[in-house]
Amino acid sequence: MNELYVRIRGNVVVGVPVSYVYLTTYVLLEQEDWFEKEIRFVRRCLGRGMHCIDIGANYGVYALTMAKAVMPGGSVTAFEPTATTAAMLRASVVRNGFAQLQIVPLALSAAEGTREFHTYENSEMNSFSPISEFASTVETVAVSTLDRQQAALQWPSIDFVKIDAEGEETNILAGGETFFREQSPLVMFEIVATEIDQRDILAARFAQLGYDLYRLIGPDSLLVPASFNGGIDSADLNLFACKPDRAAQLAAAGLLVREMPPPLPRTKGAGIAFYHRQPYAPSFGHPALHGESYGAALDAYALWRDPARSAGERCAALQESFIAAEAAAGERPSVARLSTLGRIAREIGKLEAAARAAIRVTELLTQGAPPPDEPLFPVDQRYDAHAPANPRQWLLAASVHAFEEWRRPSGYYIPPQEQRLDILDWLQTTPFASAPIERRRQLQRIHAGLQQQRMRTPLLARMSQDHLNPELWAGS
Repeated sequence: MNELYVRIRGNVVVGVPVSYVYLTTYVLLEQEDWFEKEIRFVRRCLGRGMHCIDIGANYGVYALTMAKAVMPGGSVTAFEPTATTAAMLRASVVRNGFAQLQIVPLALSAAEGTREFHTYENSEMNSFSPISEFASTVETVAVSTLDRQQAALQWPSIDFVKIDAEGEETNILAGGETFFREQSPLVMFEIVATEIDQRDILAARFAQLGYDLYRLIGPDSLLVPASFNGGIDSADLNLFACKPDRAAQLAAAGLLVREMPPPLPRTKGAGIAFYHRQPYAPSFGHPALHGESYGAALDAYALWRDPARSAGERCAALQESFIAAEAAAGERPSVARLSTLGRIAREIGKLEAAARAAIRVTELLTQGAPPPDEPLFPVDQRYDAHAPANPRQWLLAASVHAFEEWRRPSGYYIPPQEQRLDILDWLQTTPFASAPIERRRQLQRIHAGLQQQRMRTPLLARMSQDHLNPELWAGS
């Protein structure tokens, strides 16, 4: 299999198959990172000298990222049972020079032996159980348990475990009961492929082993109890589990909140003051507030964004801000309020609500809605740094950019009939054109059969902070 090496965030190179039909190839070319927000958190929470385990490493996006983060002095053990995928990961290990990353060609489950393993064109779907609507190849793989591997490999204290096992998680816990009782890692496990009842069983098993569950918000800055703000959202692809001692360490580092404190008293006017500190604010003059609930949402949002406050205080403020912003948008569904609601919804982890707000802002602006008459925050935080000459165009660009990225984890999942290439084409004619959107636009055109190969355009011709692989866009 021909290999394509893609540089991703964190100065790591990942080898993937050349073809666009592979999910990992498409996503890494599109985003120069994995599409899960959790990978950015992993880069922040891991540090030199730590020891990690990756169960279901696939092409190694996480394993290689972990290996980079724990240098020097740390280690990563990556379990990947399929021969072709493991071989590609080995090549990536050599290319990165990551001697601290050990690849173990095993699947983990509840008992040792051999089992039939179903492999697919997209290796992310590889599992013990066949997926009826997709053709698979059956490969016999060696199976072990986490407890047996701990005894064989003599691991030191483990800091982090990632489990992506396509529904095998409960069996992995059963085969690793001693490991999870003796060790105290932060555990990240996939839930998107897990049935709701199996998810409940998995949560109960973690609880029996002394682990509490957390989810990631911010969108990628803080772990909060899984029950926070209504619990797991449809956009949550992974959850985290850890014991109280590990939670205390993460809390001390400002990465986790164990309990929500009561909301702080409102500092009236803090939201407007925060708004006026944004580079774009002068473009909108001095709009006034029209209602108490919207003012409360802005004030609480300013507290959430205040780095001088504790993580718990900030999370409590974010929850208060979201509730007030929803109420304010219900009372007066204006461009300003919906834009701010979309922004807050995204940061608290309510991605569906955020995407709905973004598309509604887009509709209002394209239908000729009047200029915003209240302070606002753009749906997409990346637009904060702009001082727009055309505020309406700036707001529209922020909204369509956000909606395009938020409606699906990647353009790979957007069928050609649901693509909005007109929006992407328009965005690239504005001052807000970017290399990430150009990559997204070209790959969707290729997916739809409108373009045969990657093309080098001015935005993709040179390396920059948001474009790490110009050599891969020379027409291939």
